Amino acid sequence: MTYYASMIHDAIYQYKKEVPITRMEADFIFAKMLRQAGFMWWWLYGIAVIIGGMFYGRWARQQSQSLMNIKIESCSWIAENYEALAREHLSSAIREKSERGE
Repeated sequence: MTYYASMIHDAIYQYKKEVPITRMEADFIFAKMLRQAGFMWWWLYGIAVIIGGMFYGRWARQQSQSLMNIKIESCSWIAENYEALAREHLSSAIREKSERGE
């Protein structure tokens, strides 16, 4: 469930010179994506990226007020992929168990 939020967050960090987003906004977007996806530990992961970002480096960009009001419309793609992966893992485990004769 954290894969997509992490991917977007890391891409923003990687291209920080090209995107008009501050480190704080990138961390905010990450936490908001996790929270809206229903991830139980969104707040802990949010704190972790804030602390980790302190060691990554300072950004010179000023905070943009428009991004703080960002609204993530849907995180259904996270749920769909998570469910598909869970089903795939379960079928694989059942198949391996039956091959072993258990």
